[in-house]
Amino acid sequence: QDAAYVQEIEAFIAEKGIADAIHWLGQVNEPRRLLPQADIGLLVSDSEGLSNTLMEYMQAGLPVVATNVGGNPELIIDGLNGLLIEKGDIAGLADAIASLANEPATKIYYGECAKARIEQEFSLKAMVIQHENLYGI
Repeated sequence: QDAAYVQEIEAFIAEKGIADAIHWLGQVNEPRRLLPQADIGLLVSDSEGLSNTLMEYMQAGLPVVATNVGGNPELIIDGLNGLLIEKGDIAGLADAIASLANEPATKIYYGECAKARIEQEFSLKAMVIQHENLYGI
């Protein structure tokens, strides 16, 4: 099944004539090392918990486009540190990506806000403080 999916993707790439813009990496054991090369973090799943991938994007200072499912809205504040789209909204996904690509200042602002949110609310230091407050320490 995976081979058929790869063939489908390769056929699409060939049909669109964009093969020169695609570089297949294969399996990547530590994908976080590649995040500095990215402009936007995408997480467009149909369902999600509290996504480690999304938090890694945010920690790297990437603006995020994510589907409005599961724990994603707990991390992404639409229009502040990223953009939320409804699952299955392909046009909305394309618009969100284009808006960030065409507005570099917004992209930088969202990335900075995303990184700050992780540091303030989801970092190890923040979790220790939250636990101390919970237990009255």
